[in-house]
Amino acid sequence: MVSVCGEDWSHNATIGDVNTATLQEIWRGQELFEFRKMLLELRRCDNRACANCFYLKVAPDNIDAYRQQILTQLRPS
Repeated sequence: MVSVCGEDWSHNATIGDVNTATLQEIWRGQELFEFRKMLLELRRCDNRACANCFYLKVAPDNIDAYRQQILTQLRPS
């Protein structure tokens, strides 16, 4: 399984499986696109790994100020 987070021990933020897809397919895949979109739309609570994430509470997120701009450019591969 491929997770977007090294702290996701419960595998709640997985975006693919290297046994069935290449890393390039996972990187360009729909699951990662939807995950990125969820974060940019401030819907972190929709993912159990992100909903109560300690790091998102204490570490500044330096892209939130640009999230609308990034959302307009975000496209599925």
